[in-house]
Amino acid sequence: MNDPIRNNLARPQRYWYVDGLAEMAGGGVILLLGLTYAIGGLLPKGPWRGLVIGIGQPVIILCSAWAVRRVVSTLKERVTYPRTGYVQYRHPRGSNRWSRVLLIGFLAMAISIAVTLLGRGLPEQVWPAFTGLMLGLAIAYLGARIGLKRFFAVGFFSMLLGAVVCWLNPPYPWPYSLLFGLEGLAWIVCGALVLRHYLLSTRPLDAGNSDE
Repeated sequence: MNDPIRNNLARPQRYWYVDGLAEMAGGGVILLLGLTYAIGGLLPKGPWRGLVIGIGQPVIILCSAWAVRRVVSTLKERVTYPRTGYVQYRHPRGSNRWSRVLLIGFLAMAISIAVTLLGRGLPEQVWPAFTGLMLGLAIAYLGARIGLKRFFAVGFFSMLLGAVVCWLNPPYPWPYSLLFGLEGLAWIVCGALVLRHYLLSTRPLDAGNSDE
């Protein structure tokens, strides 16, 4: 049953994804995570591989938590708001902002630990499939929460991708390079298609008023 109150609460969240910019930015971050695995795979076994993967990923997560929203907001001011209107989102200020960044980093690490604990005892080959399953379920949940059906398609792709990487069974760390790299590309492609549709179906409000 459609809940009008819940739908109204989710509407500002859906508007954040109306132009595909957030998906493209998020896909870029996921692609960078896959790149850290790829760089680690090119390095000889030793401490440098662990440093690239173990330190590079938390740095990317913490920096992206600050940078992505700023970049997306700037692009929306130039592309989205002149076409379909401005929405004021609440932004934390001062120390609260950095607390939120640290919280996001902590949650990312907590999720990683939780996935590790849940997957304990699974064969190493199965891990990419398990990771893809967890990603797919999380994306599907987000899509259901804010009412974006395309997220279900991306979630299904994540599950399928994890299964394919599991079947290919490349040596570590290439399974995760493929998984996160292709996952990031999927988000970028999804966002680009949404952006293309958005640009074709809308026009700047000033241009629309001048035609009347």
